[in-house]
Amino acid sequence: MISNSTIRNKKIAIVFVFIALICGISLSIMLINDYIPEPLKQVSEHTEKVKYIKKIGKKFSVVVYYPTLDNNLNDIVYNEANEVFNEIIEQKDDFIKDNKSTMVLVDYQYDDISTSLAQIKYNIQVLNEDTDSQYVKSIMLDKNTGSTVDTTAVFDDVALRLLRQNLRNMAKADENLKELAFSREFLEVTANNKEVFSNFYVEGTELVFKIDLFENQVIEFRQNGEEIANHIALDLGITQTIEDPVVYIPMRYVDPNRPMVALTFDDGPHVQYTSEILSTLREYDSAATFFILGNRIGNNSRYTVLDTIESGSEVGSHSWSHPYLVKTKDKDLDLQFYGTSNKVYEDVSQWCYQIKLFRPPYGAINKRVSEQSPYPFIMWSMDTLDWKTRDVQTTVDTILNDVKDGDIILMHDIHLESKDAAIQVIPMLIDKGYQLVTVSEMMAAKGITMENGVRYSKAR
Repeated sequence: MISNSTIRNKKIAIVFVFIALICGISLSIMLINDYIPEPLKQVSEHTEKVKYIKKIGKKFSVVVYYPTLDNNLNDIVYNEANEVFNEIIEQKDDFIKDNKSTMVLVDYQYDDISTSLAQIKYNIQVLNEDTDSQYVKSIMLDKNTGSTVDTTAVFDDVALRLLRQNLRNMAKADENLKELAFSREFLEVTANNKEVFSNFYVEGTELVFKIDLFENQVIEFRQNGEEIANHIALDLGITQTIEDPVVYIPMRYVDPNRPMVALTFDDGPHVQYTSEILSTLREYDSAATFFILGNRIGNNSRYTVLDTIESGSEVGSHSWSHPYLVKTKDKDLDLQFYGTSNKVYEDVSQWCYQIKLFRPPYGAINKRVSEQSPYPFIMWSMDTLDWKTRDVQTTVDTILNDVKDGDIILMHDIHLESKDAAIQVIPMLIDKGYQLVTVSEMMAAKGITMENGVRYSKAR
C-alpha cells in the first residue's frame, strides 16, 4: 500500500517538473527572441539607451539600432527607425546577391547640432558572404516640435546654385565619377531633382551630402557651410564667414582631354530669347559666348547681360552699333571698341566684369583696325547661317553633321528659330560627348594664348 506521503512527494515532483518545463520553454523562447548574429552586434558606443528592431532569418537578417531619448523626440525617432527597417525589408531582394546569405546592420549617430535641431545619421552596412557595402541616411529633427524637417526645401536659390555647381565640378574632376558626371542623365538630375540635396548631415562646419539617385553609385559631396549659412532655412549652428559676391561668377570644371566646342551668339542681348538659351545652358552645366551690342543694353536687357555673366557664360563685345569697322573713322573707333565694355563694366556689373573678347561686325577687319584693337578678334569655324535660313532643323543639322573638337560655332540669339535650335542642339551635343564651353575656356584648355588684334576662328 502506497503511503500518503509518497503520493504527496510524487505530486510535488510532478509540479516541479512542470514548472521546470515551462521555465525551459520560456527561456528558449526568450533566447530565440533575443538572438542576434554576432556581426549584427557590432554597434558603436552610445551614451544614450539603445533599442533595436530586428528580423533574423536563414538567408536575410536585419537589425536597426536607435536611441531612447528623454525628450519629445522619442516617438519620432522610433517611427523613423521603423521606417528605415521597413524600407530595408521591402528592398530585401535588392540586397541579396546570387542567393547568398545577407545581413544588414544599421547603426546610428545622434548629435545636437543647434539649440533647435538634432540629427540622426544612420550608417547602413550590408554584409554579404564575400562583400560589404554601406551607405548613409540622415534625418534632421526639430527639437521644439518633435518632428522631422523637410530637407527638400532647406536651401534658397543662391545656395542651390552654388551647391549644384560645386557638385558638378567635384564629380567631373573625380576619375571614378567622371563618366557619370559628363552624362546627360547626371546633368538633368542635378539640375531638376529636389532630392539631390535632401540627404545630408552636418560635420563640424561642413555639410555632407549622400546622393543615391544613380544606379549602383552613391556620391558623397562636401560643402563648406560657412559659404552658404545665410542661405539655409535652418539653424545649423554655422556662421557665414564668406561674403556673398556682388556678382556671382561660377567656376566651371573643363576637362582639357575631352572634346569641346564654343557656341557663340551675336547681336543680342534679347530679353526673352537669350534668357531661354541661358536656362538650357545652366541645366546642362554648359556655357556659351554672347557677343553683344552696346546700344541694345537697356533698362531690362541689362539684367539679361548680368544673368549671362552669373550663369557662367561669357560676354564679349560685338561693337557698340554694328558698323563696318573698316569704314569707321579713327575718331569713332574708340566708341565701337570701348563703349560696350565700359557699359558692362560700370553699369551692368558694377565694376566686377571686364569684357576680354571682340567679334567685328560682318567679320570685317583690316590692318588699321587690327592695330588699334584692344582685344583679340573672335571669328568662327562654323557659320550656321541661322539668320538666313530661319529654320530650326536646318540649323540643328548643320551643327550636328559637321561639328568638330575646337569649333567656334556662329549663331544669333535675336531670332526665334535660332533660339529654338540652340535649345534642341545643346543636349544633343552633350550626348555626342562634347563639352559646351566659352571661347576663353576653350582657348585656355587647348593651351592657346590670344593676342590683341589677332584673328581666332577655332581652337585646334
